[in-house]
Amino acid sequence: MASLVNAQNVQQAAEERFRNGLATLPDVLDARSATAQAQYDLRAVSGAEQIARGELLTGLGASASAPIRVQPLSEVPTPGSVADTVQTAISRALEP
Repeated sequence: MASLVNAQNVQQAAEERFRNGLATLPDVLDARSATAQAQYDLRAVSGAEQIARGELLTGLGASASAPIRVQPLSEVPTPGSVADTVQTAISRALEP
């Protein structure tokens, strides 16, 4: 998203310079091309994210359109000690 905003800002500046006679048409066209490429890249990444979400949910046996709730790290309880957590995990793994 930041690269799209940057490309749009550069394009706007190039077009303003062009209107004031301080830039050439190729400068403006290059800036427009960079903006178009940034828009394409953003859409491509968004599509890849949607595909990855669907594949993850399908792999988990859930509907590909089910929402994924990500718990903020600040809400995750901190264990009392690492040793207790490791010991608990080992005990659970060894249970029949």
